[in-house]
Amino acid sequence: MWCSSAAFFDSLIAQQDRHADNWRWDGSRLTLIDHGYAFARPGDILNHTDLLVARRNHGAAALLDAERRALERLLGDAGLLGIASLLLPDRAQALRARAERMLAQGEVLGRGEF
Repeated sequence: MWCSSAAFFDSLIAQQDRHADNWRWDGSRLTLIDHGYAFARPGDILNHTDLLVARRNHGAAALLDAERRALERLLGDAGLLGIASLLLPDRAQALRARAERMLAQGEVLGRGEF
């Protein structure tokens, strides 16, 4: 599925506003734009998560081996590979918690599971 990797990314960063106006598909390449509602915390506003919904609706929620390895690498570093230093502490903790849940469940999180 053409949006599988982007859906994994959106699930991990809790992108809460992914719809057709903030991604571009040229027939062979997907480009994600506008990450203004990323790194959500529990209770934050949920708008659209089109790519994540598409992945789950196509029966592709299970993590791929490469996605599992990426999550393990992220969680294996105390600073979340440098990302934690760029985020407020509660957003970094929410990122860590999402990555842990994704690994435990073995799948991308569902709509609003942030």
